[in-house]
Amino acid sequence: MSIVSIAASKDHLYLVMTTPEKADFEVIQHHRIPLDSSNWASLVADLSTHLGAYNAENAIKVFAIVCCASGMYGASPEAFKAEGFAELKCQEIGHPISQITKQSLKKHLGCHSGQKWQAVAKDLFNTDKKISYFSCGFDAAISGAYGVAT
Repeated sequence: MSIVSIAASKDHLYLVMTTPEKADFEVIQHHRIPLDSSNWASLVADLSTHLGAYNAENAIKVFAIVCCASGMYGASPEAFKAEGFAELKCQEIGHPISQITKQSLKKHLGCHSGQKWQAVAKDLFNTDKKISYFSCGFDAAISGAYGVAT
C-alpha cells in the first residue's frame, strides 16, 4: 500500500508516491509534470500515465491532494486548474482522496513556533539531496503524504 500525493504550482504538477506509515516514511517515486496552459490535454495524458503506473506497481491506499492556497498571495489560475484535473483523475481511479491545506502542513510536520514548514520538510525528507530540484512543490506534496500517513 502507498500514498500518492499531488501538489500544483503555476509551472508544474508534483506527484510523489510514499510509504503509508510515518514510522518508515520514505519517498518511493517522484515526478514533476510541466504545465502548459495552452495544452491541458497533455497534462491530463501525462497525469493518466503516471497515476496508472503508480496504481499498477503498488496498491494505492489514498490520494493526498495539497490544496492550492487562496487569498492575496494565493496560487495562480494554472495551479488551480492543474489541481482540479488531478483531483478528477484521482476520482476516476477510485481510491479515497484526502485534501490537505498548506496551512495545516506546519501541524502535520510538528513545526515549532517560528519554524517554516518548507525548511522542516527539506530537513526531514531531502537530507540526502536525492531530489535535486526539491522545491515548494515537492515539499508540499511530500508533506501532504506525511500528513495522511498513519
